[in-house]
Amino acid sequence: MHYREFVDRVRERAGLENVKDATIAVRATLGTLGERLHTTERVKLGAQLPHELKEMLGDRHDHDFFDLEEFYNRVSARGGIRYPHAVEQAGAVVAVLKEAVSPGELADATADLTEDYRELFGEKEKGPVSPSAA
Repeated sequence: MHYREFVDRVRERAGLENVKDATIAVRATLGTLGERLHTTERVKLGAQLPHELKEMLGDRHDHDFFDLEEFYNRVSARGGIRYPHAVEQAGAVVAVLKEAVSPGELADATADLTEDYRELFGEKEKGPVSPSAA
């Protein structure tokens, strides 16, 4: 999947008005995900993405351990949006990410994430840390 197609799909899924807002959502979500993933998994995931998206994952040599609520807080801060919108936009970015990379690589990349991240990846129902943006 090409970069522009990725951003356009995020814009559509998140119901964003323009490409600029979608790009901000992609950058905020992938940047935060990159902080959370181990270096090896981040590099392997990035290898399946266009260069622009790979750069958004970052190039740190370590990773931070934080839960899903903190993930959304960081996306919110990076994107300059309210928490409920961060939940919705991050969900849209991850849904498109799931379309863009192989299932096996995505599973490998996210294997070390805590159970609460299953919600972000659409593997379980949204809970109290993921309110609707409505």
